[in-house]
Amino acid sequence: MTRTFKEPGAKAQAVQYRTLVSSDNGQRLSGQNLELFGVKEGAIVLEKKSGVDGIPPTLWIFYRYKAKKH
Repeated sequence: MTRTFKEPGAKAQAVQYRTLVSSDNGQRLSGQNLELFGVKEGAIVLEKKSGVDGIPPTLWIFYRYKAKKH
């Protein structure tokens, strides 16, 4: 999984999470520095060491799924 963070006027910062373990019938992914829970509308993610000032290690972020246009 790759996460990219970009603030206006700043360079994008990306991090890759390569070793993730799936559990709870695929609803949860976890790794050393990441916890991800799938929910109906998207995913709730905690990055324990994001390396970005704008993403503190205690902040859970909700990412909403975006429907593909056909």
